[in-house]
Amino acid sequence: MCEGQKAFVSCPSIFDEITVVGTMYGREDLSICVHPSIPSSTKCQEQETQINAQIRGLCEGEHTCEVAANNDLLAKAGTTICPNVYKYLDIKFRSVCFRGVSFKLLHIRC
Repeated sequence: MCEGQKAFVSCPSIFDEITVVGTMYGREDLSICVHPSIPSSTKCQEQETQINAQIRGLCEGEHTCEVAANNDLLAKAGTTICPNVYKYLDIKFRSVCFRGVSFKLLHIRC
């Protein structure tokens, strides 16, 4: 999703939960989320550990989560990730069968 946008990450089944595989907020591919007036031709990626922790904190183990692609949510306090570059957020995740609760009367197949 492009900088400034919000998106939902969700699993297809209510019995699945999100496992975050990888995240990136910055610019790797110059053809994604090109902005007409904000520079989009510079590759930039910073604070990978911070971004990954933020997304995991929001989404890991959930069936669905809402994520905003912006510095306020993703960057370390008081910092800006890749200033003067129009960024996008890429989240790679898997939906895995939730097995954290034992159901005696309900058989769930994932």
